[in-house]
Amino acid sequence: MSENTPTPAAPATAATAATASCCTTGPAGTAGEAARAVPGEGGCCSGAAAGARPVTAAFQVSGMTCGHCAGAVTAQLEALAEVRSVQADPAGGLVRITTDGEPDEARLAAAVTAAGYELTRRVPEETR
Repeated sequence: MSENTPTPAAPATAATAATASCCTTGPAGTAGEAARAVPGEGGCCSGAAAGARPVTAAFQVSGMTCGHCAGAVTAQLEALAEVRSVQADPAGGLVRITTDGEPDEARLAAAVTAAGYELTRRVPEETR
């Protein structure tokens, strides 16, 4: 090849594929392409560390008063990648959420708002 001819990219090998991730920066078109790393959008880029300790927290939800309400809130929360489980108590207006690591309350609040309700406050452990 001449000096001005670009060298073709080396094919991915098992070694490079094993170390590539959607969160690493790599040449365009590879598994590690930077455009794929979108923190907070689920997958390994969700901000939760791999193997993060599960945390369960309870929150007051304004307006969640029946089974239909609880179902709508639960569906929105379960759509978040970091949420492991949701237990809604419409009679008490509470939702218990288990997440990978400490919960991102702003993301949880946005999901509850998308369901048509309001996450008003985190309930202290001693009152649950």
